[in-house]
Amino acid sequence: MWCQHMLARPWRIVSPNSIPWKHYNKKFEFSVVSYNILSQLLLENNKYLYRGIKEEYLQTDRINRIISELDQYDSDIVCLQEFDYQNRDLFTSYFGKKGFDNVYQRKPHLPYLEKDDGCFMMYRRSKFRLVRNESIGLYREGEVYLDKPNCAQIALFECSDGSQLCVANTHLLYNPRRGDIKLAQLSLILHHIQQLVKPQKEVWRCARSFLRRFQLLSLLPNIQPYEVRETAVLRVHTR
Repeated sequence: MWCQHMLARPWRIVSPNSIPWKHYNKKFEFSVVSYNILSQLLLENNKYLYRGIKEEYLQTDRINRIISELDQYDSDIVCLQEFDYQNRDLFTSYFGKKGFDNVYQRKPHLPYLEKDDGCFMMYRRSKFRLVRNESIGLYREGEVYLDKPNCAQIALFECSDGSQLCVANTHLLYNPRRGDIKLAQLSLILHHIQQLVKPQKEVWRCARSFLRRFQLLSLLPNIQPYEVRETAVLRVHTR
């Protein structure tokens, strides 16, 4: 019963009329998929988290199943987290033949951590032209709330209909006890989004309206950054 509860997803149907900007173009439609595919290195180092899962699903060849699944989605933009750098050539070759380009941002390298994953974004060339890509390391030496090796990538696209689109892909700190760090990371990302899209008046107006009215659509109500927005209270555990 616990697994069933955790897997349940509360979907909310959104009509075009509820979109906060006025210049919604019904003629230009696109799909986006976001997927944490689990770094193989992190999996191997934390196998205790995956007790009860068949061993065949934890092997390195699971990446081929992921490619097959993404292929079936046939989305125009694909945002992946915990993407192992060693798989980039494989994805570039396979999806490049299907009309996709990609950008990659590796997590910051710290001497005491063995990590080789990051954020990976693919986009369909026939619909999008990459205008600017910004890679952001969320680690700042000496900063108490930015001392984790997470990362983000922000891409500004020109769409085939002439409009522009800003897409951010990130993997914030997982630790559910450190909402303060998550909030600091999110604030830094939003600052970079603001700086990237502000010169583009239409994109900035849409992004600002989106953040104000839709708040943080990708966050569940019990996630700390969302709680701060709704209650002005942040629960932090330092131990």
